[in-house]
Amino acid sequence: MDPRLRHVLDNILSTGRLQDLATEAGLSPQRIRALISTTLGVPPVRLRHWARLTRAIEVLDQGLTAAALHGGFADQPHFTRIARRLLGSPPGAVF
Repeated sequence: MDPRLRHVLDNILSTGRLQDLATEAGLSPQRIRALISTTLGVPPVRLRHWARLTRAIEVLDQGLTAAALHGGFADQPHFTRIARRLLGSPPGAVF
């Protein structure tokens, strides 16, 4: 895997914008989007949602609000919408 892409994937949750990650990696945002899409088969926004969802589910036993905050979602309803979209059910059903 391209080391620049690896850098982006390792830091996709810690950096707020894809443009900032692209700058750090020395690529344009368009090139990063294309690399992620062709290498992983998903757009960057979906990849970020999966990463956030995975992180949130790690602490789901602490409650929906705590999980949403831990995952970096704006609030609990945002967490629930993304979980429904990606998993097909609300986060409570996962736990």
